[in-house]
Amino acid sequence: MSSPEQFENRLYLDDACLLLLAAAGERKQSLLQSLADHVKHEGQVFTSAAGLATVQEYFLAHSSAAALRQFWSDLDGLFREILPVRGEDLGRALDILEFTRPAGNSSDVQAGSASPDVSANSKQRSIPGRAAFAGPALHAAIALNNGIEWIADPNNRYGDIPGIKAFEF
Repeated sequence: MSSPEQFENRLYLDDACLLLLAAAGERKQSLLQSLADHVKHEGQVFTSAAGLATVQEYFLAHSSAAALRQFWSDLDGLFREILPVRGEDLGRALDILEFTRPAGNSSDVQAGSASPDVSANSKQRSIPGRAAFAGPALHAAIALNNGIEWIADPNNRYGDIPGIKAFEF
């Protein structure tokens, strides 16, 4: 049986974090140090097939297969598990999109209401914001469905999602 402490040490890396690890620079080094500290203190790191597919597409479009192989080599042994994308994850992502608005898009929510305004005009206004929020919704759903509350969040994309805690680095 798993203990609560075991679940608190679980960290999910989304596609933005993986792309950050594929880049060079100070933020990459900061994330690598944070991940090393996390693992050193018996933390577990997870990602998903969805995040890895995004990184693979990036490498194949902007770099070489050799660079992609090096990236995979650099990450070897980091992840406790690479999580699949399941139907229940897609359903939960849709639920997150339905009830969570992107930061700064107040037109989706009626005054005093916790759920979005679902009138035709509101839906049309909210589509661009919601489309940009689809990736974070999917990653949040994958994490939550696997008992993971913490997501490394380099771009502040998860602040409005109930149940998710940002891991800052």
